[in-house]
Amino acid sequence: MWDKNLKFQKNKSIAIFDSGFGGLFIMKEIIKVLPHEDVIYFGDNIRAPYGDRSEKEIIKHSLRIADFLNSLNIKVLILGCNTISACAYKSLKKSLKIDIFEIISPSVKKILKLNRKIGILATKATIFSKIYQRKILKYNKKMDLSFFSCPLFVSLVEKGVFDEKILEEAVRYYLKNIESKKIEIFFLGCTHYIFFKEILKKISNKKIIDSVLECVEEVKNNLKEKASFLNIPKYMFYTTKDKKEFKRIAEKILQMEDINVREKKNIIN
Repeated sequence: MWDKNLKFQKNKSIAIFDSGFGGLFIMKEIIKVLPHEDVIYFGDNIRAPYGDRSEKEIIKHSLRIADFLNSLNIKVLILGCNTISACAYKSLKKSLKIDIFEIISPSVKKILKLNRKIGILATKATIFSKIYQRKILKYNKKMDLSFFSCPLFVSLVEKGVFDEKILEEAVRYYLKNIESKKIEIFFLGCTHYIFFKEILKKISNKKIIDSVLECVEEVKNNLKEKASFLNIPKYMFYTTKDKKEFKRIAEKILQMEDINVREKKNIIN
């Protein structure tokens, strides 16, 4: 017998929330593996980066934006940001009655399979939360982990800087302070940092792992019967900053044209 409620669930959208543009890398992958899903993206660009904010601030802003997204007929919410996942996931889980996917737990599963000296690149807020340390060392106390914050990476992505020479300079700047640690594998614990993945790989000659693929795979596996089929997907974007600037950068990252962007500045007060 056909379940009308299930049909309603299938017609709902997937929502992705990030402090800025980093979560677009998750959206890009979602579109590949779940091509029939409607996707709503929210970038709180006016307050980016979240990585330099207090946990209290991050929770406050995340709850308000998640409530707005939940009002848009969504079936799941993806936290496309390690900082939001580290600081606000528990509060969001208590507040909303929909499935929420954070980006850290799937990443931890991946890291635990790598018995190597790993350098985790993440924001200050994610590092100070010690969530990666707690989750990884809980299962493997001998795991050799080093943590590094690269705030310039976030700033360059948020400003839409695509000049390869400038991006390479930023990577070389941080590698100078990392080389002495003799890292074997880099893990990108911030979705913004994924923009630098290929440059980092080329300059460091190290294996690079990011958090996007693991998160998207978990979303795909958990949607199951709620997944949409034979639907012509619609994509909607919200930003708390200037929509023209958001459109320029988002189209570059997603390799799309003429995306539909709406300003949501009234949510920032």
